[in-house]
Amino acid sequence: MNWLKSRQELKVLARSGTIVAVLLMAVSASQLLPRQSRGRQVGVPGYDYVKGRTLGEVPDAELVRHPSETDDIAYANRVALAVHSSSYNCEPGNFSLTPIERVISGALAQFRLIDGKLIWSEGLLEKHALICGFCGQRAVIASEILRKNGINAWAFGVGGHVLVKFAAGGHEYLVDPDYGISAYRYDVRRGILRGEIVTKYTKAGWTNASQIYGYVSSRADNEDYLNPEYASHIEAMQESVFYYANSIAIGLILLAPCVAFGVRSKSPRST
Repeated sequence: MNWLKSRQELKVLARSGTIVAVLLMAVSASQLLPRQSRGRQVGVPGYDYVKGRTLGEVPDAELVRHPSETDDIAYANRVALAVHSSSYNCEPGNFSLTPIERVISGALAQFRLIDGKLIWSEGLLEKHALICGFCGQRAVIASEILRKNGINAWAFGVGGHVLVKFAAGGHEYLVDPDYGISAYRYDVRRGILRGEIVTKYTKAGWTNASQIYGYVSSRADNEDYLNPEYASHIEAMQESVFYYANSIAIGLILLAPCVAFGVRSKSPRST
């Protein structure tokens, strides 16, 4: 009877191994799911939803400045419009970490390898993870791409909105990746600034052009938004969580068959 009992125990163990293997695969597969949706596919593409590729699906090489792109303004426009079309506007907290990422984030924070309070405080700032974000997040990502390609750029808050400010040809310009507006010279003393802003935003279909001009022309609360070093620090912490989570997911996928078949190999075969 002992051999029968042993056989039954091994069968239970084999079934348990299969269940564990399935759970490991399920947890690993969750790492492939997007942290954000593509939007409801209604409204304005690039603001209410993503119509084509998401920002993470755009290869980094596509956003690299080509040697033939000698015009700083034209390149800044290309990057800003690429960020606009491959993401959309949403609240900073509108994202969901995978189970593995939540565990990794908590563990790294517990060992003080990352700042648990800071890492997700500004939403997603990692290019490959973001599908939607507030105007500030989109401006941070666009300005970082520009800096990596030789243009002095940074996110710039203008009242209730955040743009990208960059230097070109001895002047400062603003470009809007959130609304998808090309660059214009940032100089409130220029008499044509109001008309330029109103024309650009109205032509793009927006009805808040006068409000945007009010934000831009009011120097009282216009200031840099998220110091580049600060934003890069947050991005680096997020990248570390995603890297470790992806590595663990791959490890679990490789481990799952071993768990299932390893336990089954111990089961006695019928004679």
